[in-house]
Amino acid sequence: MVSTLGLNFIFTDLDTVFLRDPFVALNIPHGISNVTFASMDAPEGNTTLGSLFDLVPDIVYSTDARTFFHYMVDPDEGNQRIPRIWLNDQYGMEKLLDDKNSGFDSVMVNPFPAGIEERKDPRPVDEVVNATQVVRVRVLSQAAFRSALPYYEDAGIFGDDYPMLIKELESRGEYEVFYHPNYWMDAITLPYGNSKNKTLTKHIKQSGNKEEAMRISNRWYLNANVLSQNTLANTNQISLAREQVPVLYIRNETSIIVDEKAWFTGRYRNDTVMLASANFGAAKSPMLANMLCSLAKNSPKTLDSFVIWATDIEAAYFLGNISTTYYKSLFGVYYYDVNLPLDFASGDSDNEKYMQLMAGRNAFFERMVSTLGLNFIFTDLDTVFLKDPFVALNAPYGVSNVSVTSMDALEGNTTLGSLFDVVPDLVYSTDARTFFHLMIDPYEGNQRIPKICGGFFFIRSNERTIRLWKHMLEEGLNDQYGMEKLLDDKNSGFDSVMVNPLPAGIEKRKDPRSEDKVVNAQVVRVRILSQAAFRNSLPYYEDAGMVGDDYPMLIKELESRGEYEVFYHPNYWIDADVFELPYDNSKNKTLTKRIKHNGNKEEAMKVANQWYLNENGTCPHNI
Repeated sequence: MVSTLGLNFIFTDLDTVFLRDPFVALNIPHGISNVTFASMDAPEGNTTLGSLFDLVPDIVYSTDARTFFHYMVDPDEGNQRIPRIWLNDQYGMEKLLDDKNSGFDSVMVNPFPAGIEERKDPRPVDEVVNATQVVRVRVLSQAAFRSALPYYEDAGIFGDDYPMLIKELESRGEYEVFYHPNYWMDAITLPYGNSKNKTLTKHIKQSGNKEEAMRISNRWYLNANVLSQNTLANTNQISLAREQVPVLYIRNETSIIVDEKAWFTGRYRNDTVMLASANFGAAKSPMLANMLCSLAKNSPKTLDSFVIWATDIEAAYFLGNISTTYYKSLFGVYYYDVNLPLDFASGDSDNEKYMQLMAGRNAFFERMVSTLGLNFIFTDLDTVFLKDPFVALNAPYGVSNVSVTSMDALEGNTTLGSLFDVVPDLVYSTDARTFFHLMIDPYEGNQRIPKICGGFFFIRSNERTIRLWKHMLEEGLNDQYGMEKLLDDKNSGFDSVMVNPLPAGIEKRKDPRSEDKVVNAQVVRVRILSQAAFRNSLPYYEDAGMVGDDYPMLIKELESRGEYEVFYHPNYWIDADVFELPYDNSKNKTLTKRIKHNGNKEEAMKVANQWYLNENGTCPHNI
C-alpha cells in the first residue's frame, strides 16, 4: 500500500465502531487540524528538533495505554519518545519509533493528547536533527479515539472522569470518533505501579468479551434478530455520521443565538457549511432543481452540509418540502422575516429587484460570519457541481498543496511577501470576461486582485472578515462590486493581498507594493480560483472559437497538477444577442469583439451538457 502503490490510508481493526466520520476527524490527508504548521512535508536537511513539533504528521496512532494519561506518573510507560501506540503489529513499530538505536528516529508532534503535558524526549529542542529522516508521530486523544477505559466494572473513577474529558473535548470543538475495546478480556492487570493514585484497584474485573463490552457501552448496532446471521441490520437510522438536524430553522425575536449556531454547526463538515439564498421565485425555478440534482449525482455528501436561506416564508415551506420529500431531509432551510422580492429568479431581467436581493444578502453574510462565527461556502443557484466543493477547497483552509505559515495571521507588522503563502481569508471565483492568459492585463485595471464573482466564494470567520462584512452592511455596498472595491482600494480603509496559488494565466501579482514592504498583518488575504476548475460561460461562446479551443489545454494543465473541474456557473450568460467583451485588453486583436449568446442560462447549461433534469423536470439521480 504505502510503497508499491504509494497510498495514504487509514487502517482499522474490525472490533471498532465509528461515531463520526474518521476522514473529517483526521482532516485527511493531513492527519491534523486547527494548528499552525510550517510545511505539508518537512524542512530539508538539518534543522532543530523543536522546528518539527508543528509539522504535519507522517503517522497518526490511537493509544494502547492501559489507563488515562492524566492518571500516570509516566504516561509514556517507560518509552523515551512516544506513549503506547495501537496497531496489530504494534510492538515492533513502537520499538522502531521509540529507540533511535533501531536505525530510525521519531518525534511526537502537536497537539499532545490530553494528560501529556510535555514530551518525554531526552534531546533538547535545539538539538540539530535531519528533518527529512525523523518520523513525525501524532498520538490521538483518548477521549475522541477511545478504548475500553471508561467502562471497567469496578473502576468507577474511570467512568466518573470520562464526562469531564468529553466536556474538555467539546470545548475545543472536537468530538468522539470511535470506540475500540482493544484490551477487553476476562482479566487484566493495569499498570498501577505507575499511577498517581495508589489507592486505585490494581486488578480490574472485566464484564465479558468484546461483544459484551460494546453492549455495556451502548455501541452494539445490530438488531437482536441478526445476531446469528451473516447479514447487517437495517442501517437507515444510522446512515448519517451525526444525528439528524431539523430541516427548517425559523429565526424570530425569541430565538437564542447559541441554538441558532448549533443548528448550523450541526451541518458542519470540516468546520464549514455551504449556503445559498432563494426567494419563492428562485425556489420554484429549474435552476435550483438542476443544482440540487448535480449535487445528488456528483457530490451527495455536500447536500448534508448545505443550507438554503429562504428570504420569504413561502420559499421556506416550499424548500423544506423538497428536502424532506426528495432529498431525505439532507439539506436545511433557514428563514427569518426580511422584506425582499418574492418573484425574482436567476435569469430574470428586472435589475431593480436583483439589486434589492443583492443588498439583502449583506445582513445575512454579516450575521453568519460575525454573530454566529461560521466559516462558509456560498453559491448562487445557477451553478452545477461536477465534484465535491468541500474537498476541492480543502475546507476549512481554502487552499491545498502549498506551504502554509499560519492558520490565522502573523501578528503586528511584517513584510508583504511573507503573506503570500498564508491561508486565505476569502476565496473567490472570478467574474473576468475572458481567460486570464488572453488578456494584456488580467486585472482589468484593478491594482491588487482580478475581477471577483460573488456567485461562489468561501470565507473564514476571523477578525478581518468580520470587519469587512460589518463595513459592507453599514455602507450598504453590493456584495460583489462593493467587496471588490474594498479589497482593491487601500483608500477604502481596507487592504488586501492575493495569496498563492495564483490562477493559471496570472504570472505575477499586480501590486504596487514591493514584497519587502512592511505591512500590518490585518491585510486581508484573498485567493482567486482557477478559471478551468471553477468555470463560467467562457468556453461556450458561439463565435469565439479560440476560447473554446483553449479550454481543453487549460483542463489538461489542471489535470497535470492533480486538480479537476469543480463547477460550472454561467454567471453572465444573458438574453442579449451580443455581449461586448474587453478585447481592447486582448493579446489577440483578431478575436471577435462581440460574442453571440446562445440563449438564456438554462440553454447555456444544456449547450454545456450540464443539465441534469429529465424532460419532465425531475432528477433521475437517487440519494
